[in-house]
Amino acid sequence: MNRHEPRPGSRSAAAGEVFHIVLTRFNVRTYVTGATDVVSPEWIRRRLDLFETFCLPSMQAQSAQCDWLVFFDAGTPPDLRRRVESHTGYAPVWVDGALDNLRVSEFVTDRLPSRARTLITTRLDNDDAVASDFVARIQHAARGQDRLYINFPFGYQWDNGRIYYYLHFANPFLSLVERLPPGAIGRRSPTTVISGNHDRLGRTGRLRQVWRPPMWVQVIHADNVLNELVGVRRPSLQPPDRFPAIPLAAERSADRQLDVARSAGRLAALAWRRRERIARRIATRARGG
Repeated sequence: MNRHEPRPGSRSAAAGEVFHIVLTRFNVRTYVTGATDVVSPEWIRRRLDLFETFCLPSMQAQSAQCDWLVFFDAGTPPDLRRRVESHTGYAPVWVDGALDNLRVSEFVTDRLPSRARTLITTRLDNDDAVASDFVARIQHAARGQDRLYINFPFGYQWDNGRIYYYLHFANPFLSLVERLPPGAIGRRSPTTVISGNHDRLGRTGRLRQVWRPPMWVQVIHADNVLNELVGVRRPSLQPPDRFPAIPLAAERSADRQLDVARSAGRLAALAWRRRERIARRIATRARGG
């Protein structure tokens, strides 16, 4: 496989009619980035470290096939661009200027074959990871559907090598299934799952919660804009199944059990206090703080 090409998509698994694309925004300019310098070498290196530790190996371990587009700013320094292009398993897309919903849709349309009749688009943040059966479970839930959002509410949060159970009913790992009428490609752009905030998209269409064992890992780190640790500590000392190479902290069982009680206490915090903290972080990031 050419290093610039994604893995073959699910089109081969459904008589060429279903096309599944995972969409990852890496260092492109969006309303979320605010005043963040998306071509800062230091910022990109930190994100690439997370991407190579969590996101990339989890996608390379998928049991089903899909296409994976990862969007990068065209102003990324050459040495880091070479690092991006040295990996296999995804197609890097170099973007001049801001990446809005319409441009995402156009990039997706450019990759659709004329025989495509159903499109699945899936969100994946560059610093997170998914279970090895994540893509397969989405494709199974998408069969015969149209204008359906698919959400796996049960996942993990990872913080400094510690794993926490997390329940999120409109999370950043959302998928959208949409039918493509014959001849529509080239005349009407698909909506794609990037068309709005993941926590609000369920209001614009049907949202199906698919209950499976934890299907994703949200990574907590210093550069997070919106995420904070709110899960309940996973007490097991064994690595979680279906998540290759997720680094865990070495610690005593007693310390881990104590953290279970601490993390449960975090859930008692009032929702308005959590929203207030997130709002302050967003405002600080927008000011460049």
